[in-house]
Amino acid sequence: MGNVDVDVLIVGAGPTGLTLAIQLARFGVSYRLIDQSPAPSDKSKALAVQSRTLELFATMGIADAAIREGLLGRAFALHTDHRPLGQIRFTADADTPYPYILLLPQDDTERLLLGRLTSLGGSVERAVTLATFTQDANGVHATLTDADRGEETIACRWLVGCDGAHSTVRHGLQLQFEGSAYEQTYWLADLHVHWSLAHDEIHGFLGERSSLFAFPIPEERRYRLIAQQDGAAGNDPTLADLQRLMDTLGPTGTVLSDPVWLTAFHLHHRKVDRYGVGNAFVAGDAAHIHSPAGGQGMNTGIQDADNLAWKLALVAHGKADRALLTSYDAERNPVAARVLRQTDLMFRVLINQSPIVRALRNRLVPLLMSRRVFVRMMQRSIGELDIRYRTSPIVAEDGRRGGPHAGTRAPDGPLITPAGEKTSVWALSPHERMPQHTLLLLSGPYPSPTDRAAFTEIRQVVQEHYRDLVATHLIVTGGAMGHDPTWEAIRYDDPDQAIHRRYGTTGATLFLIRPDGYIGFRSRPANADATRAYLARIFPSVSA
Repeated sequence: MGNVDVDVLIVGAGPTGLTLAIQLARFGVSYRLIDQSPAPSDKSKALAVQSRTLELFATMGIADAAIREGLLGRAFALHTDHRPLGQIRFTADADTPYPYILLLPQDDTERLLLGRLTSLGGSVERAVTLATFTQDANGVHATLTDADRGEETIACRWLVGCDGAHSTVRHGLQLQFEGSAYEQTYWLADLHVHWSLAHDEIHGFLGERSSLFAFPIPEERRYRLIAQQDGAAGNDPTLADLQRLMDTLGPTGTVLSDPVWLTAFHLHHRKVDRYGVGNAFVAGDAAHIHSPAGGQGMNTGIQDADNLAWKLALVAHGKADRALLTSYDAERNPVAARVLRQTDLMFRVLINQSPIVRALRNRLVPLLMSRRVFVRMMQRSIGELDIRYRTSPIVAEDGRRGGPHAGTRAPDGPLITPAGEKTSVWALSPHERMPQHTLLLLSGPYPSPTDRAAFTEIRQVVQEHYRDLVATHLIVTGGAMGHDPTWEAIRYDDPDQAIHRRYGTTGATLFLIRPDGYIGFRSRPANADATRAYLARIFPSVSA
């Protein structure tokens, strides 16, 4: 494109745009982040921060702050006819450091993200609007309108629309936004709820002609209520309207008070046909909107941004070809489709007024919620821990089956450093500058001479050609590999074989973990030729 003003122009400074800006800043990619609003939103909007998003927040350095400010949601309980129907209590079985839903108003989430961006030297340009844009094979020309400075035209390599349900970028790309609106009108309120129910639980109350869901907010006794009432008008509800609905559905004696937000709204479920065209992409609500069931929307957008960021960074730094960016649509579009299916099904089952569906639901829900396997499955699904990219064009496997597949989230677990200190698999992943892959060489207790030779050859390939792109770590158990001094600096002990068990192997196996924490490549037994071929495919711009 010749000279460009910036690598990436990000339109929209909500959670998705802020996440993308943070990751690009961490990876040394230039960007501009604009937003048409003159100030950050002061509305609580999305409340749920899911387990997988908290894992990403940990890599960005804000998870602890978010947890301090938020409320740990420990359970989801359903009620009908003034009696308990069933409960999902979140447990550590989900294999995450964050086995709960963090309830945190979106304006607080955005404040924490903005604070992290500011610490990296970044900022948001407010009251700036994307007016028009054009693109060619090499980049994008965008015209911006600033309330104070007028129009400005800039050249960028990529444009990313994180600009919400009415996205200018999506319209400019002429992407189809397929789906429809739900027929019902819904009420939303932020207010105080005085009752005897636990404040660290989400509650749903299901009636014959209406439903009501209560999400706790960190402030004592404050809740977000979302209600659906058959025949409700499109006008904003009053406190009296909501009190009458609570009297019908909720615990006897519940009192609502002190509303700070009362509104009526309609819900949509829509998704783009493609996540981008050429050098322009969409993410977050610009790409998908759906019901609030499960609290998936904001989290899916944040993970869109994380998926795209490391790929943009590798291409921007000349370490990967532009073809890598096509995997963004290939990976995230199916995720959005799945989220829409799941939230739509959950939503329709919960609010369905058919006597037959209600009777079936009231029989099945208690049965399912009493089963540990179902609770664990739901916790992983709601927490977005089960997202996988098995059909992605940039994941691959070689050799025998066993352990987590390529395209799935890499398991964590305890390790001992070469200095004898405690660490973990996730702690091995570098979190700053160039987005690196993490190469785990799991020895097993009895590596053969062939295994040792393969490990040595693979390490040499990485050192010679991919030193800045791949960090190699040898994971040993039971004294395997002896005390070869050539491995000591990167040798980590797995004394109880916890990592070997979690990675499903007892023999020499290789796992290559991507910068976003998903397994990109698996080789069992470790195969030097297959590993070299995979690295050459991901990094064709790097000679091997």
